[in-house]
Amino acid sequence: AASADGNRIMVTNGTYVLDGQVTVDKAVTIRSVTGAASTIIDGGLPWRSNRCFYINKVDAVIDGFTIQNGWVSGKLSWPDMCGGGVMCYSNGFVMNCIVRDCAADVGGGVWCREGGVVSNCVFSGNAALLSWARGGGISMRSGGLAIDSAFVGNIASGSGGGVSHEMGGTLQRCVVSNNYADLYGGGVDIFHGGVMRESRIENNECNGYGGGVIVRGVPESGEMYNCLVMGNVATNPVFGAGGGVSAQGIGWMYNCTIA
Repeated sequence: AASADGNRIMVTNGTYVLDGQVTVDKAVTIRSVTGAASTIIDGGLPWRSNRCFYINKVDAVIDGFTIQNGWVSGKLSWPDMCGGGVMCYSNGFVMNCIVRDCAADVGGGVWCREGGVVSNCVFSGNAALLSWARGGGISMRSGGLAIDSAFVGNIASGSGGGVSHEMGGTLQRCVVSNNYADLYGGGVDIFHGGVMRESRIENNECNGYGGGVIVRGVPESGEMYNCLVMGNVATNPVFGAGGGVSAQGIGWMYNCTIA
């Protein structure tokens, strides 16, 4: 039977290999019975190429899954190339999930556009692959919130190995560590606006600018509040700069530590 707004869909333990993306366009909650460790949604790579979830409804919730092997890198149209694991298009919640080994050209793990909330999730092994690609773990465009989450061991060929902000988005109480980007922001790229609060940015690497964080673009500003930025490196001996933080636009830092 078709689901209706307000329904709860419980998913029992197992690994579910998808033939196509799961589209969530009603205000339903899709929740695992026993949590992410035992309930896996698999995009099917290398046999198939599709994202795992597409969310486009206020109050839609994905709760308690491992989301893996979603792949939309190389798609020719926008926004089909975004969000290898999950696309939150304006709305939706992703909670208590592990997002791993997914790839896209924008938002290897998750892409949030003009909204969407990611809470208490772990991102690892995700990638943004094209030369200009951004947001290995997550990319937030014109909105979105990532809170109480960890971004560890993700990569971007372009910018934002762990996290990419583009014209907005908020990162709050998160850990961003051991990520890599080739051009800008090994840990976090703030491009034309974005906010970071009470987060740890540590042990990230960039071959270009901003081993930990880069703030770039005008006139919008990037803002950081009560953050710890430590142990990050910009490695290129010719044009690498800003091991901790690189500012190439308007940026504000309040009560932050860079070490």
